[in-house]
Amino acid sequence: LKQIRPYPGTFRILSATSPNIQDREKGLRRKLLNEGWRETGPPIYTQGNSSLIVDRMYEIAREDPNLTAIVPVIGAGMREPRWVDFFK
Repeated sequence: LKQIRPYPGTFRILSATSPNIQDREKGLRRKLLNEGWRETGPPIYTQGNSSLIVDRMYEIAREDPNLTAIVPVIGAGMREPRWVDFFK
């Protein structure tokens, strides 16, 4: 994220409830908040459902078009064919 956006903005996290993912989420949040980023809402838990992850990304983008970053801390969304379309 810092490579494509070196200065602070706003973010939302897509996550899951497994302990290792929760640790990843906490570490990311702590790092971003310490660097001046602002989280605009609670994490969205998708439990690794790749289709749901992409659906939620589109919903978040529609709800908050000025949001700087949607940050998935799980890799399941990348298995969804629509993942690539989101970034076009």
